Amino acid sequence: MRSFCAVDIPEEVKGRLTEWIARLRPLARGVKWVSPQAMHLTLHFFDDLPEEDLAAVSAALGATMGLARPFPFALCGLGSFGQAGKIRVVWCGVEEPSGALAELHRSLESALAAIGFPGESRPFHPHLTLGRLRVPSFEPRLAEELKRSAGSAAGEVAVRNATLYQSTLTPAGPVYRVLGRFPLGGTP
Repeated sequence: MRSFCAVDIPEEVKGRLTEWIARLRPLARGVKWVSPQAMHLTLHFFDDLPEEDLAAVSAALGATMGLARPFPFALCGLGSFGQAGKIRVVWCGVEEPSGALAELHRSLESALAAIGFPGESRPFHPHLTLGRLRVPSFEPRLAEELKRSAGSAAGEVAVRNATLYQSTLTPAGPVYRVLGRFPLGGTP
């Protein structure tokens, strides 16, 4: 099953991000904007998590999260992924100077690799996806607004747990179902 482990975003911050999307929407065509209920920060994506491995993955998530301490990070700045000036993904950046998020990701990747789920080959670049262009393209108005909004702050996220979701793709967008929540150590 298609699934992912993520940090959930508070409603207040989702509201601010939704306002940002409303401002960006008229600047480019062909963008599939993320709905507020789908906003999250992905820690690990499983292209195909076999049902029979769910218990082992849940145990690895529980153990990893149990060893980590709660921490905050800030969502700020807008940017994009793409090549040769063509925008493919619009995102909000993550600022977490203590290194706790990167350490949590490393620990999670190590625990999952030990049970047969290796991580991605590219480096971890924490971000929150706001939109995906159906066809990567050069969008000068959108690129200019992203540059202008590079220092904008959307709010703070207190990381107290991680959630494992099943993701079912539908024509109306993905539908997420909670498979488990895993508190960080020290979380009441």
